[in-house]
Amino acid sequence: MFLSTEDEQGIDAVTDLVKSTGAGGVMMWELGGDYACPADVQPDTPCGMGYTLTTRLNERLGNTGAYDNNLRTGSSAAAPTVSANVSVEMVNYPTATANLWPLQPTVRITNNTGRTLGGGKDTKLSFDIPASTSPLVKDANWQTGAQGGQWKLTPGTTFHRVSTTLEYCQTIPAGKSLDLPIIYFLPITGQVNTSLSIGGTAYAPVTDNLKGLGTATPPAGGCGAANWDATKIYSPASQPIEQTTVKYNGKVWKAKWETRGQCPGHRGRRRP
Repeated sequence: MFLSTEDEQGIDAVTDLVKSTGAGGVMMWELGGDYACPADVQPDTPCGMGYTLTTRLNERLGNTGAYDNNLRTGSSAAAPTVSANVSVEMVNYPTATANLWPLQPTVRITNNTGRTLGGGKDTKLSFDIPASTSPLVKDANWQTGAQGGQWKLTPGTTFHRVSTTLEYCQTIPAGKSLDLPIIYFLPITGQVNTSLSIGGTAYAPVTDNLKGLGTATPPAGGCGAANWDATKIYSPASQPIEQTTVKYNGKVWKAKWETRGQCPGHRGRRRP
């Protein structure tokens, strides 16, 4: 908080919030805004520098019990009941001055389960980020979820919940990682309460070291797309993605608009 914009009523509201939410306390950016006022404020006896607000903070928080250090407090997500041998971390923060803001790290999912993960339409990564940052995240194309971007965000007062669902036929082979760029606008301590949902089961990353959780291996994934058929019509406007995604020459292709008889890659009709 900035003391220069507060008064005793504002301090009371802040300390009430701290106590009701189990927060650890308050952080003051500066102390120069604190003041003291005489009993009778007059033009020749005005308020001056003092300790009114810091004293008020001490009186209201000095005997408060231990703060709530449970990372799930304030999360909108249900806790996973099992973990999987995967890791999820934010890596590769830019260090060049021109790229320090907004923050543009990479969310890296590493698969150590011994089998391929993903490929269907039900592989979903979710995690919390502190509400100290704005409820705004973007993907590598600078698109929000509302604009059709990869990351969806549900705002909250303690945590914002961020999630993305892997594309159909997007897989993470055993021993490999999948990198997903993310953009946010105020510093955070990192993601918490992470889950990777596959086939309706939510798995916590084993690297989160959550107590009391057993480890299970998610069902094997893979791309179930059919081979390209020159006789078929592929129309993303009227067909589900399973019918407009094909395998051709060792790659997976998705129709961008209606096509028939044109091999994938021909005149830009499909994209890998």
